[in-house]
Amino acid sequence: MSETTKVDLKNGIHKIELIEDFVSAINQIYAKMDKCTHFGCEINSSSINSYFSNPQRFKGCFCFAYFLNNEAVSFICWIKDYDPRVNKKIIQEYMWASDSTSKGYGIKLFKKSLDYIKNIYKFDIILTGNSEKNPKLEKFYKKNGFKVESDIFYKLN
Repeated sequence: MSETTKVDLKNGIHKIELIEDFVSAINQIYAKMDKCTHFGCEINSSSINSYFSNPQRFKGCFCFAYFLNNEAVSFICWIKDYDPRVNKKIIQEYMWASDSTSKGYGIKLFKKSLDYIKNIYKFDIILTGNSEKNPKLEKFYKKNGFKVESDIFYKLN
């Protein structure tokens, strides 16, 4: 982590403001995880890091991590978007990953990060996903008022 944020990362949720802190948190999380996939493809953390190292792209995100003893155990990245088809501002959960050995921190991070964003950014719609088809995650979304509109179909070329 950068020297500016290294001071107080022992425990709790922290908003990630610097690209180098984003890269560090992503690397910590994905190093602890077994194979992680999205649309049937294995997650490539170096590609994610490269993509979000662009300051303009990073500026359009809200990123948070839950830390225990200076180690990221959960990470979430929300992206600001706008859909002109419905004239709505959207906040979309782009990445959400947790260390499987640290139970419960991912849910806390999801809720607290969304509460934080609601206080500083006006949006109309929240989009989330369940690319791993996790029944517990589906139950969590429904319990918290999310509705399922459609499934996503994909084909690898």
